[in-house]
Formats: sequence, structure tokens, C-alpha cells
Amino acid sequence: MADNLKRNILGTNRLVWQGWGMTAPAADIAYLLGGIALVALGATPLSILVGFLIYLTILNTSYRFSSKYVSAGSDFTYVGKSIGGFMATFEGWNLLFGTIFAYAGFGMLGLAGFFGIFDSKILTGGL
Repeated sequence: MADNLKRNILGTNRLVWQGWGMTAPAADIAYLLGGIALVALGATPLSILVGFLIYLTILNTSYRFSSKYVSAGSDFTYVGKSIGGFMATFEGWNLLFGTIFAYAGFGMLGLAGFFGIFDSKILTGGL
């Protein structure tokens, strides 16, 4: 399958934005900011900076793998080529369930926001 894919079609700019969209750090920080501030207190800006650095590392890793292994398999292919087929299968299931739970989390966030219109204690945790 990898032999049929053409190299250098997407380009660096599109691959960077695809990786950025896949990890979606802004969304994580946006809906977890209250919890971050509750735990990190005065170190909230530092924890957000560390989070961005972690996301940039993940983005760079995906970019490096995509330039080395030309395949439509994404993380499944990268894991399979680097540490073997069993872990690639695990990564495939991880991607599937991670996507399902991420969408469910955003759905619950939207539902909580909707119910917060009627009762503000939902949004403040009863405070």
C-alpha cells in the first residue's frame, strides 16, 4: 500500500496543521482550564506551557514518522514499523476508543453547558 502513495503531496504546512488538529491542545486547555487552575493554583501558566511543549513534541514525532513512512495508516503504521504488530493493533484500538471518548467528552461538556443555563450550580460544581 505504501508503494502506491506519492511523496511530498501534502507538504510541511498541511502536515503540521493536520497534526495540530489531531492533538487539539486548545480544546483540551479550554475545557480543562478550571480543573487545571484548581490543582495548579499559581502555577497554572507554567502547567499550560508544559502542556503545549508536550503537544509540540507529539506533533513533531508524528511529522517525523510521516516523512519517513509514507502510508495512510497514521499512528497504526508508525507504531507497527517501530515496535511491532501487536502494539500496532493496540494503538489501533486506542485510537478508536480515544476518539469515541473524546467526542463523548465534548458532548458531555456541551450538555453541561446547556443545563448550566437553567441551573448555574452545574457549572460551578455546586459552589
